[in-house]
Amino acid sequence: SFGGASATSGKTLTVAGDISASGDLYLDADGSFIKGFINWDSGSDQELNVRANVGALFIYSGSQGDGTGLTTLMKVGGKTAAGVDTAAVAIGTNKFGVSEGLTVEGDISASGYISTLSHITASGNISSSGNLYGEDLFVKGGIGHFGDSDTEIVFATDAITFIAGNEQLLKLSEGIGDSV
Repeated sequence: SFGGASATSGKTLTVAGDISASGDLYLDADGSFIKGFINWDSGSDQELNVRANVGALFIYSGSQGDGTGLTTLMKVGGKTAAGVDTAAVAIGTNKFGVSEGLTVEGDISASGYISTLSHITASGNISSSGNLYGEDLFVKGGIGHFGDSDTEIVFATDAITFIAGNEQLLKLSEGIGDSV
């Protein structure tokens, strides 16, 4: 307790200048949404807030107000919706059901290599301005020539068709009688 302010007094301690401590800093959230933050308040809607909740560390920006103006910049750790501990890192999202190691809502950009020991899955297009390297290529329908929509290699069950200028140039098929 200092100046009449303590954890139970309901009074606020305001200090002008630096504060230093030789021990730990403890914040008591007492179950409310707003208490328990470390705030950097610029006096505008560009605040920065750090908070711990359900075993996770959150970094927010925006206007605290009633809590609706906050944007989650990062969440580290925490629990899934089922209450399971997770070491997940979420950037730009506050989704609790996420169990992946890193979840990003928005674009990802890298100035170096992106490497994985597993699969990369996308629900949209994957594009490259350079070469793609790998051991095997599996396609569902065909391989088209970019910028030349009437040239492609089409794969069907037991058949491969080569098309150029929208003309079938070669078809290889396997069946009762193999044909070229």
